[in-house]
Amino acid sequence: MERQARHTQTAESLLTAFPAFNSYATRMMLWPIEAWLHLQSEMLNAATPATAEWLDRRREGTTAALETIEKLAKCKDAQDASKVQSDWVKDETKRLEADMRAFGDQALLFTRAAEKVSQQQAQATARSAA
Repeated sequence: MERQARHTQTAESLLTAFPAFNSYATRMMLWPIEAWLHLQSEMLNAATPATAEWLDRRREGTTAALETIEKLAKCKDAQDASKVQSDWVKDETKRLEADMRAFGDQALLFTRAAEKVSQQQAQATARSAA
């Protein structure tokens, strides 16, 4: 979270520090790079919470698998083993469903992040052209 709070410099602020490079041609050459970097930043910010949640579900799944193996080792008959396996499959299916739901939500967040960057770059282009 601290990384997100850091001050980000734009190509515009860097160009003012170096007047020799403060030309229209330089700005036009740097525009795609700046747009790409903004997009990458927004995508990583959008992916961070979903990635953490996914890792939590994977950790839960791994723990559940280990517990299931221990339970299966202690089973005395096939009926108990079938019940343990059935419970594990049911829980794993719920985690998979959560993964798919999060995947859809993440796609929407990526779309919004890309839209935000596009709007910012369109505004920056309009300011540069003026």
